[in-house]
Amino acid sequence: MLSIVKAMAKALYSIWGGLRVTGRNTLERPITVQYPYERLALPERFRGQVVMLDSPELGGTACIACEACLRACPADCISFDAVEVTWEEVKKRRRTAREYRIDWGMCVNCGFCVEVCPVNCLAFLRDYELSSYERGRLVYLYRNPVVEQHAEPRVAFGSAR
Repeated sequence: MLSIVKAMAKALYSIWGGLRVTGRNTLERPITVQYPYERLALPERFRGQVVMLDSPELGGTACIACEACLRACPADCISFDAVEVTWEEVKKRRRTAREYRIDWGMCVNCGFCVEVCPVNCLAFLRDYELSSYERGRLVYLYRNPVVEQHAEPRVAFGSAR
C-alpha cells in the first residue's frame, strides 16, 4: 500500500513539473521568425558563399594560381585552370586563374581556402540562400576578364575554308 502511495506522489510531482514548464513557456513571447518576410541579423563572422574578388588595378582577379586553396580544401570542391601571364601588368605575377570553380554541393564552408590565400583574392559573401533544384547550378564559376581579353582568338575546328 505504501509503495502505491509513493508511486502516485512521484507521478503527481512529475506532472506538476511538466505543467510548470508549460505554463512558463505559455507566458513568454514566441521566438519563431517568419523567414521569407523577417530575417535574423547575421553574426559578424558569418561564412557565406566564397567568391573570387576583382582587383581594380588589374581589372580582374589578383589570383596567382598558387594552388594553396586547392590543397587546403578538405572537401576537394575547388578547381581552376591556370594560365601563364604573358602580358604587361601593374603587379608582376607568373600565373593567374583563367576559370575558378567551387562546387557548392560538396563545400562544407570551413573557410580554409579564404584563410590560406596569400593575395586575399577570396572572400565570404553574406549570402546564405544557395539552394537549387539542379546540381549543375550549385557550381560557382568565375571567368577572369583579363585572361579573356589577352587570350588568343580561338578558331573553331573545320570552320576555316
